[in-house]
Amino acid sequence: MKVSCGIRATVQISKDSERLMGRIVGVSNGEVLMVRVAPNAIFRDIRDNWPDLIVRFAAEGYVYGFLSSILGTLEQPAVVFVKWPQQVKSVKLRVHERVPCFLNANLHIDALHCDVAITDLSAGGCRITVAKENQEAKAALAVEQSISLVLSAGNIGSQGIRGRIKSITEDENSRCGIMFEDLNQDQQLAIDQLMDDIKALW
Repeated sequence: MKVSCGIRATVQISKDSERLMGRIVGVSNGEVLMVRVAPNAIFRDIRDNWPDLIVRFAAEGYVYGFLSSILGTLEQPAVVFVKWPQQVKSVKLRVHERVPCFLNANLHIDALHCDVAITDLSAGGCRITVAKENQEAKAALAVEQSISLVLSAGNIGSQGIRGRIKSITEDENSRCGIMFEDLNQDQQLAIDQLMDDIKALW
């Protein structure tokens, strides 16, 4: 497991509970991870009840996840000391499955901005649909065109993601295959979380 300070992480009390966003602020390999989180009701539940935690984070092209116990907490700032896990699951981001979805996003091509729908999502890219009424946007689409997408959904907040158009299919609407580029660790983790949220609903 490759982990260093500064990496964004999520903490869950159970598979069905809300994810608490945080950041890894301390590492003692083989012993403990220190995760700083918001001092909210979920943290207070962790502090008072010491449940086992599900921790996830992204690093160097992989998403890591594990279940482990709490060694202690710190109140100010709110920090959870998580025991170094015995077993860790990891998934290489480039081979994530695609999941069907319908998410609103904003497409930026140079100075052009328009609303689009994301109709499937993976860790490495997505497929978008541009409505037939938006002739200006359709005219700007081209294979290998650099773009950015701004999407806001669930617990991930607003994310601006750079990408490149890799394919275009013209029918009633224009559909484009997008390959993400230069994802940072926060964006990788946010996409992984969003995919988990979508799969829980579909």
